[in-house]
Amino acid sequence: MPSELTHTPVFLVGYKSYAEDEHAIYLDVEKGVCGHLARVVGSQRFDMSFAYSAPFSHPMYDETSVWMQQVGWVTHENVAFIQRLCETVKPPGRQWDDEGGELPPNRRRHSQHWASDVIGLLRWQRAMEPLGPGDNGDRFEIEHRRSPPPSSSNEKPKGEKVSDSFAPS
Repeated sequence: MPSELTHTPVFLVGYKSYAEDEHAIYLDVEKGVCGHLARVVGSQRFDMSFAYSAPFSHPMYDETSVWMQQVGWVTHENVAFIQRLCETVKPPGRQWDDEGGELPPNRRRHSQHWASDVIGLLRWQRAMEPLGPGDNGDRFEIEHRRSPPPSSSNEKPKGEKVSDSFAPS
């Protein structure tokens, strides 16, 4: 059974866009602080391309993120392999025909389709393990925060006074 000691949680994330939510895959490598983000970027009028960002701030620190949903787990050793698998999924191409008209709905592909294909591939390749009985796969709205927590217990967030009065009694 996956645990955070041996595995990294994988999330489907929704981001605000001018037309509809954009979907991306987020690996929460440093829990609640930063991770890796796999997504497609570009314009649907032309072509989209694959983008992989690491490290990438946790979605709760990004004002454009809307929701997250855990979709599985990857072993710590498989995190680099995930990028290579994501690269093999073809990004959506141009969504307009030569006359400038939008393609019919049954021929359109967006970031949602790409993310769904990636999740399917990760499962099919057994690179991502499914959620366990105690895991929560519900979609939840993101409550935005201004800055990530410190990455080590010795660091303090800006603005927080560090007490120098600690002394054993």
